[in-house]
Amino acid sequence: MTDRQQFSLIWLAVLSMVAMVVADTLTYKLFTLFGLVLSVSLVVFPITYCISDVVVEVYGQRVAMMLMAATLVGDLLFDGSLSFSSLYSSAANTQAFSHAYYTVLHPLWRVFTGNIIALIAGFVINISLMDKLRRHAHFKSFIARSIFSTFCGELVFTSIGYCIWFYHKRSDLQIAFMIAGSMGFKVVFASVMALPASAIARWVASGELSIQRPD
Repeated sequence: MTDRQQFSLIWLAVLSMVAMVVADTLTYKLFTLFGLVLSVSLVVFPITYCISDVVVEVYGQRVAMMLMAATLVGDLLFDGSLSFSSLYSSAANTQAFSHAYYTVLHPLWRVFTGNIIALIAGFVINISLMDKLRRHAHFKSFIARSIFSTFCGELVFTSIGYCIWFYHKRSDLQIAFMIAGSMGFKVVFASVMALPASAIARWVASGELSIQRPD
């Protein structure tokens, strides 16, 4: 592994973790687009799939799976530590804090539960498909592989995740429309992001980054 690849892997891992944490906190922030109610998290979360595609392309399936596991562990630590520390803060017994906690932090455990199940299923499908297509003679285009594998992974993730996150919060029909609307946006996002992701993958895979090492 070259210096550039080692350096880039660290930043890809950090960016994946940041995107995951931000997506968690935005899950219940909703907006309406063309009559569809959507979660703000769908603007951020697809970045993790783009990163996963780059990692599979450059570092292989094993490293991508390890990155997924590390992201899940970091997500658990964030959700757990934030909820735990907030409960035992000096303001924990005030009425204002109770309302704020219930609104902002209380849903994190439900979000994380949905994330664990949906992420494992979605990422395993995305990573496995990306790796298999990479070895297939008819799928040499990174952009085509990235869009297809991301769509399959996102479809599984979104279907499982939304059913868990919004169970008893939205009707079944509303959840179905939210999944459909979210997938429409994610297909567009995956198509747009595939080009820069391809350029990043080529850049990381080629050449070395000069790093000063102590003698």
